[in-house]
Amino acid sequence: MSVEQEIASILDKALEEGTHAIISTEDVREWLTEYLEMRKEDIDQFPEEATKSHWDLLAADSWLTREAAFLAALFVGDQVTLIVGRGEADRVKAFGESEFPENPEDLIIELRRNFRIAEDSSSTLELDALSEWLQR
Repeated sequence: MSVEQEIASILDKALEEGTHAIISTEDVREWLTEYLEMRKEDIDQFPEEATKSHWDLLAADSWLTREAAFLAALFVGDQVTLIVGRGEADRVKAFGESEFPENPEDLIIELRRNFRIAEDSSSTLELDALSEWLQR
């Protein structure tokens, strides 16, 4: 399965329950491209950060339901785990801005504890494969 198909699959599984907040594969591509560019700039300034795990969160909320769909990306070594879920928009925003775990590697556990995440709505990819997809 290609990277794009893998991402589309987890998005479909997480968002199939009728949410009005939608995230597309193109949204994911744009967000991750921008995030990794900013990460590269950070590493240029702080080279000691290069080997540390890191993460980011993309959320789309719906004014109809005040529910947010989100996709989080956890980067550990040469792999990235993508996980998709849903939750109350204000709680998702607070988690992304200030209520996240101190240790990035606890991210997925905390997301599962705090939000609705469907059974098969995560995928671990090789960072090289993801980067190649982002450059298309």
